[in-house]
Amino acid sequence: MTKTAKWIVVSGVLAALTVGGTVAYVRHAREARWHEEAVAALPARPVTLVHPELINRVETAEEQVRAEFNWRGGLGSLASLYHANGATQEAATLYGVLVRADAENAHWPDRLASVYSLYGQLDQAVLLWRRTAQIDPHYLPAQLNLADALIKMNRAPEAVPIYDAVLKVDPQNPYAVAGLAKADIAAGRWQEARSRLENVGLSSGVNIGENILVSVYEHLGDADKARAMRSRAKSTDSYIETPDPWLDEVSDDCYDAFRLTWDSGAARRRSDLPRALRLLEKAIRVNPTYALAYFQMGILQVDLHDREAAKKAFRRSIDLDPTFGDAWAKLIALSRSREEADRALAEGLRRCPDSPSLHAMNGKRLKALGQLDEALEEFKRVAELRPSEILGLIDCAQIYFQRGQDAVGVQTLQRALEILPEDPLVLSTLAIYWIGAKNEPKAHEFVLRCRAQVRLQEDHVLKIVNAYQAAFGRSP
Repeated sequence: MTKTAKWIVVSGVLAALTVGGTVAYVRHAREARWHEEAVAALPARPVTLVHPELINRVETAEEQVRAEFNWRGGLGSLASLYHANGATQEAATLYGVLVRADAENAHWPDRLASVYSLYGQLDQAVLLWRRTAQIDPHYLPAQLNLADALIKMNRAPEAVPIYDAVLKVDPQNPYAVAGLAKADIAAGRWQEARSRLENVGLSSGVNIGENILVSVYEHLGDADKARAMRSRAKSTDSYIETPDPWLDEVSDDCYDAFRLTWDSGAARRRSDLPRALRLLEKAIRVNPTYALAYFQMGILQVDLHDREAAKKAFRRSIDLDPTFGDAWAKLIALSRSREEADRALAEGLRRCPDSPSLHAMNGKRLKALGQLDEALEEFKRVAELRPSEILGLIDCAQIYFQRGQDAVGVQTLQRALEILPEDPLVLSTLAIYWIGAKNEPKAHEFVLRCRAQVRLQEDHVLKIVNAYQAAFGRSP
């Protein structure tokens, strides 16, 4: 190699080292600047954070942020702790730093978007959910949240291709279908919205979008179906937020027993029983005297087919709050003998004299013993204690019919329909009654209302129709 050639090689190496050193210096300077920004962003600790374990975790996370090693991990932990425990402004500040300093992590814009959305700042939320979708295009909840926000902002045409993209990956996604139905309504395509919502209910067995379907039926002039669907939507959890597992992770950092119990119930409704159990166990650990957490634990243990664990949880709930009537009712329902149930019922009524659940149980007990007058008084008491519900009235009506007081029974069921229009049990009972009474106009009215009630099984409706044909010689 000539001397000139050697100098060329040496110069190239030096140039490469210079460029590499410059890049490393720039990267180091940028990292130092982000770290300084993270430390400067550490907020004053909110006075609402009082649980010792929570305070300890906050202090540990703050120390990790101040240290140079894995300060992003500490900042993420601190943001999640604040977010989970109601300090959302502090959490938003920290998430903002993470969005810039940990730019390839889609969790941060997703969580920050949820905070902005909570406070109605949808413009900012939309930008962040777009960024989330760009970083991780496979995370469908971010796309659904983005499209839902656009719908709320009256920007439905922008939401439609997002919902369509979700359906290409998950063709039966009920949240995307409900979103497209909202877009149809915004564009005046009411019939298309109806078809979408009816089909998603049939194909997936879920009740998402039923409140929307009520409005669709009303707009299209189908009053019977609107009444029937309104009754169904009123009696079920017909509005469920789009699941966001990344956001759900935040509740693992929660130290509020009420919020943990609430989130556990949401997980249970989604059939995520392991998560529901984990959250309830933490709620009980955080506040061992919170009766509602033990009550929910009892319900969950029934779902998990652990009868003894359920009874233990209900007993603990009652020990903490002897006036908790619903916990008494659940415990009684798990009794292994009639004697055990009767003893618990008597004790429950003594402790909870105004519990509708316990009065209803006692009414059924008395009715089974043939003590109709005493049972009727119990069911009347149920109706008084829960004037917005109809079960007490239905039980009263059944006794009236049993005693031959048909007119009073019909009047009682009509009162029930005033409270909960198109209730399937009330409608079918009245249809059968009027068929038996040979009152064709009334029978015809209630048979048609039964046909429009989506909550009645087809075979039950068919039996009512057949009874009508046998009584009157023609189809209703």
